[in-house]
Amino acid sequence: MRLHKAAVRFDDSVLHDAYTGHFIGKGQLDPTDIFKLDGASVRRRILSVSPDVAIPARRAARLGAEVYLFGEASPDEWNGAPIRVKYVLHQTPGRAKVFTFAEALRGQPGREMYASREWNKDVPDNQASSRYFNDYHIFVAASEPLAPFDLIFIDDQWHICHAVHPSLSGFKDAVSHEITGMVFEYAEIGVRKYDPVTDDWDATHADVMVLRLRWQEQYDYLRASQENYQRGDETLVIADEGYRPKPSDGILLSDGRWRILASQEGAGVWLLHARRD
Repeated sequence: MRLHKAAVRFDDSVLHDAYTGHFIGKGQLDPTDIFKLDGASVRRRILSVSPDVAIPARRAARLGAEVYLFGEASPDEWNGAPIRVKYVLHQTPGRAKVFTFAEALRGQPGREMYASREWNKDVPDNQASSRYFNDYHIFVAASEPLAPFDLIFIDDQWHICHAVHPSLSGFKDAVSHEITGMVFEYAEIGVRKYDPVTDDWDATHADVMVLRLRWQEQYDYLRASQENYQRGDETLVIADEGYRPKPSDGILLSDGRWRILASQEGAGVWLLHARRD
């Protein structure tokens, strides 16, 4: 296998598992190239390693001061035997945190993973204003758990994932919208209960953590009689902590009083259709 020895002769880039720090092996790194990758212009690197080098399960490695994600393997062979394996690498500036709605609202730590955010386009919010919001590709390793409607915190900004696609280069692409404005805040919910003994309404209040979303980010029409969304409406998400919201309930947010028009139960949360009073 002299050809195999020649193929790995200049493998002098040292690889360590980005999560554990364990030594993986050595490889040969091609020069930096600006490349169109799955719809985004990114800095592409190609790494060549010996077939004996085992890529980490979470497919992230540190080369010097940088961390890269590994795409699909492209082996080179000679006479039916592998002599080297090439990978497309995607550079990541750091880790993202991924949460379900319930995890974020309950203050749970979520899932940490190396990721890269690439701007895709400006999207007009023409149903509510003349403003634009940002649409991003967020790339993670193909082995990472990520699903639509996960919340992603990366580059000091919150995003909501709308679609997850396997990319041709072997990464997982989360198409996500940036969440602008007030994302989380404490709100006061006013609950009215009828007392048949006194023939009167009793008012109680509860403070809850609320996730605020443009209504276009998360909504479902489940019944023909359901109230239609209108300009300015929002979807509010609260954790399911025993309180069952009703259309008669009011909610006090940082920008004024809102009222709940409809509610829908989700995975450990309530999704509230809210309109300003």
